[in-house]
Amino acid sequence: MNLYEVIDWRRQVVPDEVDTLYLVHAADRRAAVDFVRNHASTINPSSIPSSLLAHRVHEIGKDLSSSALAELEILRGPFFQIAYNRGWRAWNRITEDDDGADEWREEAG
Repeated sequence: MNLYEVIDWRRQVVPDEVDTLYLVHAADRRAAVDFVRNHASTINPSSIPSSLLAHRVHEIGKDLSSSALAELEILRGPFFQIAYNRGWRAWNRITEDDDGADEWREEAG
């Protein structure tokens, strides 16, 4: 299992807002994003506009802790701060409008 930082860039939607971040334990990036979307909000996931979905994901690395479980979970969050990439592998969600598009592009490192 890996550790991912799933980020909602609120400041793209509301100027001067901070980002919303979740630290997620998941097998892959897609699972981390889907888990946050389906479990971090009390709002029905199908009614969340794409502008409020995760915009970016950082792959922090393997979970090497002795207590690591083989299950999906949000370890920490939400955190409300500006997200910074500390040299991690990263993906940005590509969305043209609120049609629910869920395409991602890996950031060139």
